[in-house]
Amino acid sequence: MKRNIYILLLTISCSCFAQTAVQTKKVILRQQLQKENCYRGEPLEYTITWSSQPPIGRFRAVNIHAPLLEDKDFRIHDSHKAADQPDQFSLGIPFSGTRAIANLKKETINSTPYTSLKIKKIVIPTESGKFTIPPASITCSFSAKPITGFTPRGKPQGSGNLYQYPLYFNNNFFDRDTDPDDTTFKASSKPCTLTVMPLPANPPPLFNGLVGRYHITTHAEPTTLRVGDPISITMTISSDCYLEHVTLPPLELQPAITNNFRIIHDRRMSGITTKTINFTQTIYPHHSGNQQIPPVSIACFNPKTKQYEQSQSKPISITVKRCHIITGSIFNKEKKRNNSPYIRPIILTITATIIAAILILFIMRRTRTTATAKTITDLNQAYHKFNKNIAKAGSISDMRERCTSINSSITSYLAELMPTHTPGAITFSDFISHFDSKIEQNTIDTAQQLFHKLDQARFAPAPPPESSNIAAIAKKLVNQLNTTADT
Repeated sequence: MKRNIYILLLTISCSCFAQTAVQTKKVILRQQLQKENCYRGEPLEYTITWSSQPPIGRFRAVNIHAPLLEDKDFRIHDSHKAADQPDQFSLGIPFSGTRAIANLKKETINSTPYTSLKIKKIVIPTESGKFTIPPASITCSFSAKPITGFTPRGKPQGSGNLYQYPLYFNNNFFDRDTDPDDTTFKASSKPCTLTVMPLPANPPPLFNGLVGRYHITTHAEPTTLRVGDPISITMTISSDCYLEHVTLPPLELQPAITNNFRIIHDRRMSGITTKTINFTQTIYPHHSGNQQIPPVSIACFNPKTKQYEQSQSKPISITVKRCHIITGSIFNKEKKRNNSPYIRPIILTITATIIAAILILFIMRRTRTTATAKTITDLNQAYHKFNKNIAKAGSISDMRERCTSINSSITSYLAELMPTHTPGAITFSDFISHFDSKIEQNTIDTAQQLFHKLDQARFAPAPPPESSNIAAIAKKLVNQLNTTADT
């Protein structure tokens, strides 16, 4: 399927330029994708390079527009890759409606010296097919006179001076008349093409969309503890690929771990570098004795071998001791103290504490009754809205689009009950954090099954055969939540 990215360009006539923009070789714009062929879900480096013969410090304003960043078939991430050269300058410039950090360096193009600013983004295609990427464009205003206030700041270790950021380029300058002696330049890059291949069928169960070669290691702290003490497990993903988009499948999907440990839904990203990304999560051992934290596994598709691969961490040995036990000798000592002169004040204090606790519980019960009434009203409204949306989803013939509509219906429903969360960003971990103490285990199991199947429908090369059951699972979860609220 061949596809072009179409962008509507709206030109407004106004007094923002005192003169017509000049198309010239003094200003060059280039766009480049890391590859011309890739797989769906494979991260690629996308580079925009602005090269200028006139001094960069004499430009009052600049506006760079890259249509690729607005295409819905690509996910966009900032790059954590280090600069190619440690002595490169950095400069903040307006870029497709946001601010971006560009690396500045000198280069020669066709025997002519230029100063170039390079911006890097990570793009991930979410659909397969052939794409034609439209040209990127730049408009910039060059001052006839030196600009005051353009001074370097700071000098971090291992880098050159940083130009003023983000206040130097003032694009409000485009909204008023320019100096008659100023020159407005414009330039466009060439279009580029990208062929995105689909992933092979039958991905492994733990595959959640990682394309590239990835390796996982784990570290646990502490390794000597007692039953009931938490263990913080750090999972490190390493790769020469880009890591900005990496997520881990839930530990609940790995039975070797769930059989011997209670998993807390508190996973968080705890750090990212150019080659590693760390996730931290808490687990509790069920039993005492010398045992191991089982290996943690991840699955990925390797474009070089064109096969699905699995990486597994090494097991971690731990020693779990029994809990402290209060012995009978302690109670015997307490009996000897019963004749103490302090026993009466202690009894009075305990009695007063019990009375205060009863009053607090009474007040909390009344407050909870009012809050519950409001919650039930919100739940009923969300329930009716969900049923309406899920009915519309059932009429969609395309399986992937149907799964997307089901995902929108269930996350919109949950957002009504979880007002601090955005519908499109609700995860299973968010669900557990909000409902864990309020719902039964069977409801948690249903939610876990639903989120897992929705992830499969989103990342798998083709919707799984059981996609038709996702709507039924979503309805089951909603009914369970409503039953919980009624009780």
